[in-house]
Amino acid sequence: MILAELIQLKKRIDELNNLAWQIDSSARLLKAGNQVQPLFSETVQRWYRGARELLAQNSFSGLKEFESCYEYWVDSKRTMRAHTDIEQFSLLGLSETAIPSAASSFDLFLVLFTKARALITSCIDEVISRELPVKTQLSFEVVADEFQAAQEILDSTSAEPTDSSEWSRCTSST
Repeated sequence: MILAELIQLKKRIDELNNLAWQIDSSARLLKAGNQVQPLFSETVQRWYRGARELLAQNSFSGLKEFESCYEYWVDSKRTMRAHTDIEQFSLLGLSETAIPSAASSFDLFLVLFTKARALITSCIDEVISRELPVKTQLSFEVVADEFQAAQEILDSTSAEPTDSSEWSRCTSST
């Protein structure tokens, strides 16, 4: 990946982080009982869809973990969906009866949301690390090419005919 592409990736992650700050602020307002819908739900969807696609396009190893933060399933005696994952929390307040549960749901939402944000931010480091072996191999190839070019120059200069009288004159004058 070239530097310009890394800059674009970093820029997009920064844009998603800006959306995440909006989500964080709105979630805290929702927890306090304020009405933040429908903008809160829309912002969560924009953030999630944008982030998920970014992670998928970069073949991010933590994509499943990220998806699990958005849609969290609890395994106890039977598998069931948590009512406080990112998606479920983003729907709170769409009906008047749902707002009181925001305060009790906030803690798990915050844990999952914080983890999801960290995964998005770490994507760029994974991409850079993935490129390292390629860059190392290219460096070895460049060095090998340079050694080959140097050897060819050395061989061509040592293969040139020399005038023995000229050589004798240079060595005898010293």
